[in-house]
Amino acid sequence: MGLIYGGLPATQYGLFIAYLNTPAYISNAAAALATFPWSLKIVFAILTDCFPIMGYRRIPWMAGGWSLASIFLIALACLNMPEPYYCFGADGYYNTSEVCNEEASESMGFSLAMLMFMVALGYVTADVAADALTVTYARREPKAIRGRTQTTAYAIRQVGIITAQLLVGFGMNGKEYNGTFDNGMSFNLICGLLALPAIAMIPLSLFMIEEERCDGKPKGGTAQAKEDGGEGEGHIFTLAEYKVKAKMLLYSGAVCEVLCYQFLAGVVGGIGTTAGAEVMLYWAGVQNLQNQLFSIAGNLLFAVGLYWIQKSFLHVSWRAMIAITIVIMNLIDMPFTFCTIFDVVRNQYFFLDDFLILSIPSAMAFVVSAYVNVEMAEKGNEGLTYGLFSTANNLGGPVASVIANAVYGLFRPSLSDSANYIKDTQSFRREVAWSYVLSYFFSFASLLLLPLLPSQKDDAQKRKATRPSGRIFAIVTVGIVAAGTTYSLIISLLSVIPSTSCLPIAGGSGCEEGLEEEVLAANATVALSAIMRSGSRALSQVK
Repeated sequence: MGLIYGGLPATQYGLFIAYLNTPAYISNAAAALATFPWSLKIVFAILTDCFPIMGYRRIPWMAGGWSLASIFLIALACLNMPEPYYCFGADGYYNTSEVCNEEASESMGFSLAMLMFMVALGYVTADVAADALTVTYARREPKAIRGRTQTTAYAIRQVGIITAQLLVGFGMNGKEYNGTFDNGMSFNLICGLLALPAIAMIPLSLFMIEEERCDGKPKGGTAQAKEDGGEGEGHIFTLAEYKVKAKMLLYSGAVCEVLCYQFLAGVVGGIGTTAGAEVMLYWAGVQNLQNQLFSIAGNLLFAVGLYWIQKSFLHVSWRAMIAITIVIMNLIDMPFTFCTIFDVVRNQYFFLDDFLILSIPSAMAFVVSAYVNVEMAEKGNEGLTYGLFSTANNLGGPVASVIANAVYGLFRPSLSDSANYIKDTQSFRREVAWSYVLSYFFSFASLLLLPLLPSQKDDAQKRKATRPSGRIFAIVTVGIVAAGTTYSLIISLLSVIPSTSCLPIAGGSGCEEGLEEEVLAANATVALSAIMRSGSRALSQVK
């Protein structure tokens, strides 16, 4: 999981920003769309909980997910790429004042985003099944050390991420990707190499993952049945039984509180400026290799942070960890950012330093959400519980991205136009700075949502036992997930489809002057119809 999850997103800076010179709001939407399947974990969780294949609830879904990921990684490897947007100067580097392929910035965004979406759809399916197994194992741990299994699993995943970033950093460091090597690997070759571990995971999932076979009887015979109340870990739930468990989960006020926190905190705290990638490229001069190396160093520190949390912070207040994390992350980021914007210090190593400093606080924020999931899970619905919370947590990012595209799309001159960064006027610097100030405001505002989060394991269990339950909580829970999923998917697709990416709602600055409103509406309707047809076909395939 770490190899694919770390490798494919690592290509996006060199590919979208440097090679294709995609406008920032489009690359933002493409990145959000490529990670959108993480927001569909609830769907796959229900499938893995209720529909075992050949007697197993997890293994076949893992193998099937990796098969899908492999197919579309191979498709990316075979994709015919256009020539770069900018011309090369006499020194072999990009000449940003001369454009050689103007169509590159819009020609491939949609195709790349959709293929990456399908790859992610595959490995997220596998991840959901693996998450459910992880929750099952974590629930067996004594309370004093509960959380170590998850923390160890995530630390190992970081090793895979680091390995993939090394591959992309050194392999995809050709000058066409804003690198320093005369020759390097192409994006296609990187995708072909990433397909190899995905393919290898198919037999590994089928033959080397340990799971109890489901046969409709409690696992372990009579003794185990009594211990588990007749529902062992290998018990297959009928749809009627699962409906009862899902109803108990969705009607819970405690579950609704946690879900609202994970979704709203991600949305509010994630409305970050769209200027980030352009500031990195044009003002900080960040090259692809250095970007990957600092990401690798940050992931190493992230893994250290996970180990540190496991050893020393299992019983520290989750709210305090989140609050300290957000405050520290923003205060550290500010001087590096503003010094770069106002040309006090413009150096890629200076700009990237805050990546390293922020890694351990990021680990704290990440692991808290995993701990809450375990405390809220019940026997038999581990996949549903983990999928529900993970969906809410992951959905915050895409929703925040489309809101950010709309909010920061109102800034003039445009924050997404690379020409403004090349001109580098004092007035535009101030505009970019104000966009970052607004980003910090949203991040601090997310602290107001902390009362929705339990303070620790005992508080989580107490809330489960004492919070009221009712239909209203289910309506809020399902409504948040459904509305957030629909909104972010439609707007992300509108942002990467060439004919609709100019719409203000998609983050664009407006379509051709004088274009009739009816024509715009017709274009949007056609795009939405295409989306609905694609969704219908996808659902029929899932069925």
